[in-house]
Amino acid sequence: MNLSTLLGRKLKDEEIVKILEAYQIEQVIYDFDRHHENMEDAYWAASKAAGFQLRFDQHQVIDTIFCCVAAEEGFSPIPPQIIGVPVYRSFNEAEGACKSAGLVYSVSDPKNGPRFHKLWLRIESPERQTHYQFMGGAISRIT
Repeated sequence: MNLSTLLGRKLKDEEIVKILEAYQIEQVIYDFDRHHENMEDAYWAASKAAGFQLRFDQHQVIDTIFCCVAAEEGFSPIPPQIIGVPVYRSFNEAEGACKSAGLVYSVSDPKNGPRFHKLWLRIESPERQTHYQFMGGAISRIT
């Protein structure tokens, strides 16, 4: 399976239903704008054991996939082969790969303080944005 190919799929697509069943995801949580802040509604489905969470927009279309490369917040580390994008072990490795391949990317601004230095890197491509989060120099999450 390649999670990145799920972007743009509807919640009730047969392929999504099969994935929910395969990963024993029994709940899809509806997140509505209860405070009337003009926030769009969203739906969430998570497999803590497999290390990922799917976000569906107000039209029940997957628009974001959170992949926990390192265990965090009750999520186990995701098997890297199911993510569908390169997994870089460090910020320097990710930035080096972007430069080598001539990719369009942006990074966290260290001017905002030392804790922002090499905190994240986002690769822009026509089909998606891939956001890499680093903690202590190592990859922690891919979105």
